[in-house]
Amino acid sequence: MRLLHFLAGAAMATAGLPTGASASASPETADPRLLRVRVAAEEIDPALDAILIDGVLYLPAVRLVELIERPHRLSEDGQTLLVGGREPTGETPISLTAAEAGAIIEDGAVFIPMPYAEAAFSIDLEADLERDVLTVRSAGTPLPVEERLAREAGWRRRAIVGTEPESGPPPVTETPWALYAPVMGDVAVNARTDSDGAGSVDYNALIIGELAWLTHELYVSGPADGGPDDLRLTSGRRDYDGGVFGIPSLYEAAAGDVMGHTVPMVGRPPMGRGVSLGGRPLTQPAEFDVTRVEGDALPGWDAELYRNDELVSIQRIGPDGRYRFEDVALSFGRNRLLVRLYGPQGQMRETVQTIGIGADMAPPGAVRWAAFVNQPDRRLFEGLLDRRPRYDGVAGSVMLDVGLTRSLSVGAFAARSPASSRTGSDFASYGGVVVRTTVGPVAVEAAAAAREAGGWAWRAGGLTSLGPASLTVRHEEYLDGYRSLDTELAAIPLRRFSRVRLSTPLSALGPGLGSISLSADRSELVSGRQETAARLNWRVETRGINFDHGVEYRTERRIDGSTLDQAFYAGAASLTRGPLSARAALRYGFSGESDLETYDVSIQYRLSDTLIVSTGMFRDQMSGLTGGNFGISRDLGFAFLNLGASWDDNGEYTIGAGLTVSFGFDSRGPRLSSRPQARMGAIEPFVFLDRGGDGHYQAGVDEPLADVQLLVNRYPAPAARTDAGGRAWLTGLAPGEPVRLGVDASSLPDAFLAPARAEIAVEPRPGRAFRLEIPIVESGEISGVVELLDDTRRAPLHGVRLELVDEQGEVRATAVSMFDGAWLFDQVPPGRWIVRAHAGQSVAGTPVGPAFVQTIVGPRGLIVNGLGFQFDARGGGLIGYTAAVIDAPGSGYGRSPP
Repeated sequence: MRLLHFLAGAAMATAGLPTGASASASPETADPRLLRVRVAAEEIDPALDAILIDGVLYLPAVRLVELIERPHRLSEDGQTLLVGGREPTGETPISLTAAEAGAIIEDGAVFIPMPYAEAAFSIDLEADLERDVLTVRSAGTPLPVEERLAREAGWRRRAIVGTEPESGPPPVTETPWALYAPVMGDVAVNARTDSDGAGSVDYNALIIGELAWLTHELYVSGPADGGPDDLRLTSGRRDYDGGVFGIPSLYEAAAGDVMGHTVPMVGRPPMGRGVSLGGRPLTQPAEFDVTRVEGDALPGWDAELYRNDELVSIQRIGPDGRYRFEDVALSFGRNRLLVRLYGPQGQMRETVQTIGIGADMAPPGAVRWAAFVNQPDRRLFEGLLDRRPRYDGVAGSVMLDVGLTRSLSVGAFAARSPASSRTGSDFASYGGVVVRTTVGPVAVEAAAAAREAGGWAWRAGGLTSLGPASLTVRHEEYLDGYRSLDTELAAIPLRRFSRVRLSTPLSALGPGLGSISLSADRSELVSGRQETAARLNWRVETRGINFDHGVEYRTERRIDGSTLDQAFYAGAASLTRGPLSARAALRYGFSGESDLETYDVSIQYRLSDTLIVSTGMFRDQMSGLTGGNFGISRDLGFAFLNLGASWDDNGEYTIGAGLTVSFGFDSRGPRLSSRPQARMGAIEPFVFLDRGGDGHYQAGVDEPLADVQLLVNRYPAPAARTDAGGRAWLTGLAPGEPVRLGVDASSLPDAFLAPARAEIAVEPRPGRAFRLEIPIVESGEISGVVELLDDTRRAPLHGVRLELVDEQGEVRATAVSMFDGAWLFDQVPPGRWIVRAHAGQSVAGTPVGPAFVQTIVGPRGLIVNGLGFQFDARGGGLIGYTAAVIDAPGSGYGRSPP
């Protein structure tokens, strides 16, 4: 960005810009910024250009006043911005000269210092330059934009719909199921030798594909010179919206190596060969106040868990290729759980799920259910594995939940499960009931269970919000010898358990303070041993570093009457900034002799786009060993190659090398990548100029378009430009979340070309590449003016918001009339369109009703000019239209009365 000084002279005057101004710094000291703008807790598009000079933030004056939606105009000499207030009488002059405002000129736009903008426009501005976010608030009387956002939020809460259809996300294009689709896979091979001279080579692979209209997932790992250590195969379907196999209430169906379902006061048996069915939403929590977050990843990767953007926990993926975060606490309302996975060679991928507490009740008359049967810890291909299963028996469960009212549901369950986590445990049968209700912001659950061999149990709990805080209370009793997987503490049966948890953000005390949570647990075992624990967690983000600080005090009363007191600090931190990525976790004990019990630190630095160095250090609590590691990784494009070494304080060391490669297939053949692909979805877009106008590619008629930049969720996708054949390959797309795919119009070869649809939403599926046609058409323009009329004059009217609506009633674009009343919609695809004044705004003190004009853009990108709206200056609302001028034949125009 080039900084231009204000210069006195005709050149600046003729441009309508202030003269006599000067910049306060040279171009070398200017730091251009692109700020996301937040108003009333909502992000406003588009982003705002800004310039940081010597610690002072300069903002574009005209763009800022447009953002707060105040009427404005420039004076004739261009040195003053005249800003209108809430009343139509009078305007406030805002000087734009350097002498008064300290303004600068950049690319023809006037930038003023942020303190001057706050005083001139009567607003409060808060700039977070670490996140590039600008927050705008009124300094007294609400801003027009704040009032509009408040109205629209009220409409959404009350489900009010206007007389015309409102805008929304594009409809989701479902990825069709196939008889056969090529597989996608992630494969890692590692070789190592240690200080004793022993060497080994091992591998692990995750392969996912479609066959017979089912998704099949295969995971295998083991040594290269022997049979596999683990082998899992699961086949089935899952859909976050339901509709598996065309059954609306079926969300999941799987066979092979499947996990069981969590049953209240019974627990969840391990994975084993069997069948699992789910007739309840996949986002429903495992328990009413906690849930389990788990999934597949490659061994050696790091997994970070975030709840509502706060770091909760860090763990390293073990040899089984699974991450498991148990008993993740939930708050009343919305819980956004994000798992961020980091590979040892700098790879990264994310998975997200959202759980709503209080909004997850079964609707009145609806039945939610889940059922499974399996042989715990026995694989489908058990005969190929050299191991001994922990259990010998069959487990299963059936759970039903019936909605009686909007705030009350009852359920029942029957289950058979191992009675203990000990190897060789007997199996037991259970049955029980569950009642759930919500009263305002309070969710309550009560459950009771009985064991066929004797014993029964009950529990009750509640979860509520206290303003911004969330409070959870739970109590459980296990009576008459009741035992199950869910009632153990260190493999010893519980007699009773209680928990209280309070969490609250600290925003009331100041910005950037994060949140705290306080919890207290008390447990009593059947042996008579009692344990009480209190924990304080402070989660905060500081300068881009996510911290989780935890202090815990634990006291144990033993059978002989003695007590054992323990206190420790457990912390975790994560940082990703530019080329640097770092994660750390540690535990420090305060009891007796203070001791740093365990720590694990890993640091990665990207020297270039293809070269990464990493280092780390660790201490293992069980063995007491400390050590470190160092590695260097090279991204070969088609694979990741890494070399590394690790050592400990016993003088032992290991030197190793590894190769990680991911593969998939598109219409051109195999595609190798250094980025994981199997667990994620993929799209193969095909971009072409639709000369035939039918929306589908016709060889010899339509033309593939090369070098077109694709947008994923409105941001440029890395390495996502079409090749000479018009095709691209997008991977790493999270399944279960619709991806909004678009085209960067500036990358098209002609300014009058535009996509036939602004965006296409696709829901990816693991291991499945979806081929998608994106037709490009010759676009047109629709333009006109908005005027204010009375008996004696005709004046342009600025600040009126207009909408462009397609034949399906979807708002495709918005525009605001400028100082001369002119407005423009460009890059409009051929079709029938409606231009309407946005409902809810006022003109001359009169609310705007359903005012609209119909028009047609022809098939060859024709232009429609001169569509006009005339409003009565005396408060009479819309009183007329102006006919259009068609710049070329083939386009039509019609109008409808208000």
